[in-house]
Amino acid sequence: MPEYILTSDGKGNTTVTVDADGDGVPEQVIVTTVTATEQKQVLTVDTDLDGIMDHRYTWVTEAATPDVQTYTAETDAAETGNFIVVSTLQLDSWRYGGTGNCDGMSGFPSGGTNYQPFNTSPTVKTGSDAGQCGEQDSNSIAQALDCALTKGALCLANTNTKEYNNLMAATLGDSKMPLDIGCGGGCSGVIATTQGWGSPWFSNSEMNINPAQWDSLDADGQCNIMLHERLHWAGDEGSADHNDSAGAGNDTVYSCGRYCGRCSHAGHGSQNKSSVDCAGCADTSARKQQCGTQTQYQTADCGSAMSGFCHAGLACIAGPCDQCGGIVTNACDGSLIGGQAICCQSCPSNCNQSNDLPCTNTPASTDTCTDKNPPFCQ
Repeated sequence: MPEYILTSDGKGNTTVTVDADGDGVPEQVIVTTVTATEQKQVLTVDTDLDGIMDHRYTWVTEAATPDVQTYTAETDAAETGNFIVVSTLQLDSWRYGGTGNCDGMSGFPSGGTNYQPFNTSPTVKTGSDAGQCGEQDSNSIAQALDCALTKGALCLANTNTKEYNNLMAATLGDSKMPLDIGCGGGCSGVIATTQGWGSPWFSNSEMNINPAQWDSLDADGQCNIMLHERLHWAGDEGSADHNDSAGAGNDTVYSCGRYCGRCSHAGHGSQNKSSVDCAGCADTSARKQQCGTQTQYQTADCGSAMSGFCHAGLACIAGPCDQCGGIVTNACDGSLIGGQAICCQSCPSNCNQSNDLPCTNTPASTDTCTDKNPPFCQ
């Protein structure tokens, strides 16, 4: 029978000995020490199961910088007791969610049954104790995970390549620690909080869902929030005011979560226009234009493209216009896509006798940002 022996002094200093095959010889030993200035975890491993520890991994977290860990990997291939450093990394962490003095991760469950709905999905902490997810929430979380990694990922692949690549890398375990999901969130107005850990951090990343807020959403809204939080887990911090209740709620995480999360309008900052979220998520002008466009006739100082439209004999054989008229095209989120000069509004004073292309019968403005036809809202 496998044996797991834990000793502790009650002050955070622990030793865990793992004898998986029950032969009395440990394959792993994890020692955790806590001081006023740091926490250290040291994992030694007998990889070839010959009774001699041949690899050692150390994680150190300074009390002054709790969001950073120093990770050191060592090997003793000759099994002489002399470990050689293979690599040293600085690992970052990040947290999203929670408002004011409310800690969105408070209440995350320490126990429960690990339920993994799909091979590539996070683990859901299920059970009936505080912070664990009951059957109803576990089922809705599983459906939201499926939606985020199928419909959501397909939308991202065609809308924002960077967000898609980051999400896939994290999902495949190439960049972030695996994600554990609990249901212990209790911050008012906060649907979920995510604590992300860069690989190979000592512990898993965590998402803490607030059931009271989560259960008020429909399936599309839950897909939206799940994709939003998974983008955080994959490393996108969002804008500086992302967690601010007074913030705009229109950064890439918000926009991609709503648009690629089944065109849902749930969550902070929604303008109830998927065309706006589509453009906010899109990473190129061509993709933004697929969401819809707004065109408007405007006059402005001319560039070199409008030269040659004004003549007045020898005084001005070919002079550029002072003011040009043209069509300015914006994406549905208000970002500029481009402009095209189409006429000459006014000529310079020495060239005012002939305007080769006067601005008459100027075109009307158009707006196709109607919220009904972005590509993934069909």
